Amino acid sequence: MANNQASVMVNKVKPHKDSWKVHVKLLHSWTQNTTYGGETLECVLADQTGGKIHASCKRTQMFRLQRSLSLGEWRFIENFKVSASGGKYRPTPLPYKITFTSDTLIGKSVFEDDDPYLNLVSYEDIGGQGSDANVLIDIIGEVFNLGGIQIVQVHGKDRKRVHFHLRDTNGHDVRCCLWGKYAEQFEPFIEDDNVETLICLIRFAKISFYQGDIQITNAFDASLVILNPTMKEAIEFREKLLQVNLPLAIMGTKSDNQVIKRQKTDWDD
Repeated sequence: MANNQASVMVNKVKPHKDSWKVHVKLLHSWTQNTTYGGETLECVLADQTGGKIHASCKRTQMFRLQRSLSLGEWRFIENFKVSASGGKYRPTPLPYKITFTSDTLIGKSVFEDDDPYLNLVSYEDIGGQGSDANVLIDIIGEVFNLGGIQIVQVHGKDRKRVHFHLRDTNGHDVRCCLWGKYAEQFEPFIEDDNVETLICLIRFAKISFYQGDIQITNAFDASLVILNPTMKEAIEFREKLLQVNLPLAIMGTKSDNQVIKRQKTDWDD
């Protein structure tokens, strides 16, 4: 049975005890399978201040968590492990993460909101001093120089890949490379000659480097790609874009089915 202790913000939880209680909303979840951790459910939870924390559970708790945690809904969660958060693909900047156990309690909340709790980065700050390339980011921009879909061999299997650039309303731009299902989202726009302005939001994107240049890519299945998003921040971005005089965005055409050998890195390398 859940107790009546007060909930705390996610930046207050620390490893010295397990009896924490938080009031959070599920922003995103995905499954991953690694040689060292097996199959796990990974989540990003947000509190009412917009603070976010990474949470996960092993396969034995996965289905219970999926039933109890619905996307976009608020829950009271208590009794969980807190440990250090490391690796090259951290979905939040907090130094700690939550691990759900068999003792974890999840209770419903009547609180509702539709805030996506975006933390959009400034293009000038990407990869700069003070920027941590191991922490995943949210970025929005206008798509230009959109190339065709390429077929790339990764560990002997064919995967789709697309290259393009994103730019902000000041004309700053960054190179992007998306793989698999994320690349497939661009296929209708590549084939449509009537597309004028394509806005792309990438949540939990990975900052990487290619041939010495900064490149934004998906962090395996941890990322979210939303094309022509409709939330408040995206509408404001589009309206501001209409007020500035940037060069015409060039969209790609057709697929480019090159076969290229490439190796895939592990989750926490």
